[in-house]
Amino acid sequence: MSNEIDKLEQARKRMARWRVMKTLDIGRPLPIGEGLMLEVIADADLELTITQLKRNLQYLEGKDYVKLTMIKQPGDHDHIEIALTAKGIDFVEGSIADDPGIARPNQ
Repeated sequence: MSNEIDKLEQARKRMARWRVMKTLDIGRPLPIGEGLMLEVIADADLELTITQLKRNLQYLEGKDYVKLTMIKQPGDHDHIEIALTAKGIDFVEGSIADDPGIARPNQ
């Protein structure tokens, strides 16, 4: 049973990463803030916590698909802006190979 739950969680992460990238592609060339990204993903019936979103963003940034920019806000809360890189655009457009960590639908 635990193995099935792990597989479902992996599939959920892969789907979330794809939706992040697709949302950024639609909003291009403007970056999108993490708050708006959470709302868009929730509207797509894939709710994530801010921590889960940030982990997925770190994964995508580590693969050079997205660029994260920290915007300093007054008070305690900083804001992250997210933008696709050239490699991220190529991935969304299907110009580069599949990535096992991202659930890109068949093109």
